[in-house]
Amino acid sequence: MSELDEKLNNLVWSDSTISNYSHDLAENSFLLELKDYLFSQIKISFLDVDYSFIDDPVYISDAKFKFEDNLYVIELLDDDGIVLKLKYLNCEVRYI
Repeated sequence: MSELDEKLNNLVWSDSTISNYSHDLAENSFLLELKDYLFSQIKISFLDVDYSFIDDPVYISDAKFKFEDNLYVIELLDDDGIVLKLKYLNCEVRYI
C-alpha cells in the first residue's frame, strides 16, 4: 500500500459528515471538508483531479479506494450508493 493510500485509509470514513466541498477548475483541484465520528475536522485537498462525480454528499457510510489508468480513485458512499467519485494524482490531508 502506498503512503497516499495509507493517509486516506487511516481516516474513519463511516459516520463522517461532509461540511463543505468545492471544485476549483482553474487549479484542477477538489477540496473536501468533513467531520469524523469524533467530530474532528479534516480538510482533504485532491490535486490534479481528472474526474469528479458529485451527488449532493452529506453523510458518508463507506469509502473505497483503487488505482486505475495511473490515477488514484476514491469513491465515497452513503446508504444509497456513490455520492462522490474522484480520480486524482495526489492529495493532502490536514486536521484542523
